[in-house]
Amino acid sequence: MFGLGGIATEVLGDRAFRILPLTDVDARDLVREIRGAPLLLGYRGAPAANLAALETLLLRVALLAEDLPEIWELDLNPVCATPERALAVDARVRVAPAPQRPDPTLRRMR
Repeated sequence: MFGLGGIATEVLGDRAFRILPLTDVDARDLVREIRGAPLLLGYRGAPAANLAALETLLLRVALLAEDLPEIWELDLNPVCATPERALAVDARVRVAPAPQRPDPTLRRMR
């Protein structure tokens, strides 16, 4: 999930979702898909956020989630996106034993 965060975003439900694995196209689309995207692009003369840095952060978090199935929740809030970088200021992680995955070599009956 990607969104600008804050009360206004929670009230408006301005979020975008993708499932893993996340591709570079997915990361690009997530950042631009939300209604608040103009704020990241430099609205009313404000400097644009470093979108490449945001996309890289999304891709790295997605890889982390894929590689560590023990991560059940990961919330980076806030992430400060400036023209120079994207910086996660705080993180909340919930871990638990990884779910049992079926043996991929076994056939299933339908």
